[in-house]
Amino acid sequence: MQTEQLFAPDRETFQRVWRRVMPQDRPGSPITLDDDVEAAVETASPVPLPAAVSPTPPQSPPVACLGPSSAGAVPALDQLLLLTAEAWQAYLAMGGRASQATLPTALAQAKRQQFRRLAAARFLISGEPYRLPEIKRPQAGALPLAIRERYQAEQQAALNFLTAAEATSDPCLTDLYRALAMENQTHAGQLREWLERM
Repeated sequence: MQTEQLFAPDRETFQRVWRRVMPQDRPGSPITLDDDVEAAVETASPVPLPAAVSPTPPQSPPVACLGPSSAGAVPALDQLLLLTAEAWQAYLAMGGRASQATLPTALAQAKRQQFRRLAAARFLISGEPYRLPEIKRPQAGALPLAIRERYQAEQQAALNFLTAAEATSDPCLTDLYRALAMENQTHAGQLREWLERM
């Protein structure tokens, strides 16, 4: 914009407003009212422009929770689903042998719920339902030996979940795996207490 266009319409108004803002002329000010305004503006040293701000590098988007970016976790999920389903069947078989005990039924229900949580996570990631292979129920044996096997299996399952939690970058899977690891440790403790009472 030219100086004439800026100040020409009403020089007196400009001078009056400027005197309110700047009652006394200051040395080095680009505008002085004693001299010709146009000359003062033309001889003023240019105001340095701020340095160009370099655009910030684009940050990688946050990891989507249970989204397609976690597709690499599906094979581990499939393994954990299979192991959880096998545990579910094992507790159903134990319940048939220990008709007076309610723990095997409760643990079977807990494994079923774990299976559902894992299957839901897998579906959200892949968009495909998990196809459970056929699982044979364990054969009936001595109950104390079955409890011992399940005690060790629960501890191993907890370790498997913790390992999977460390291997994934999906925060929702990490939380799910850690929660299930804690549940499995609790199940192991319940089995030990059951055996101690026998």
